[in-house]
Amino acid sequence: MKKFAYKTPRLHTINLELKDFYAYVDGEFNEENVELGFNFFFTFIKETNTLQVFIHFRHFYKINNGDKEEGKLSLHHSDHLIDFEFEKEQDISSGFDIKHLAHLLGTSIIMVKGFYYTFTKGNILNDITLPVFNPNKLIESEYKDEIKDDLIIFE
Repeated sequence: MKKFAYKTPRLHTINLELKDFYAYVDGEFNEENVELGFNFFFTFIKETNTLQVFIHFRHFYKINNGDKEEGKLSLHHSDHLIDFEFEKEQDISSGFDIKHLAHLLGTSIIMVKGFYYTFTKGNILNDITLPVFNPNKLIESEYKDEIKDDLIIFE
């Protein structure tokens, strides 16, 4: 597994929304009506030798009228950038081993989860446990066409 040394990653929250369920919905909160949307992608910034991870989280609440779904209310939406700045003398052009990328993605997810649990303190969503993500499977699914010999090369 090819590894590269990097500085302490930086988390930047670039979009943030959190709604109070009871301000929008009359009735009881049902955790089974909550859906999580998650997405990510990588960007390599050559000028700063930085791998940037974009992570998107969104919680929807399904509004039901009896057995029929009437719509979805976005209760939480956040977008984050996590920057891994590598040492200038490292040649990143040879590509990233997917296991190393999975480690960086896992680190990013943990950082965002920590932010999420702190930010939602006092909100009903704080009681909902975020799922366990498998960074290897996420990368293999999202980048299946870009993986060659267990490497991803960012142009």
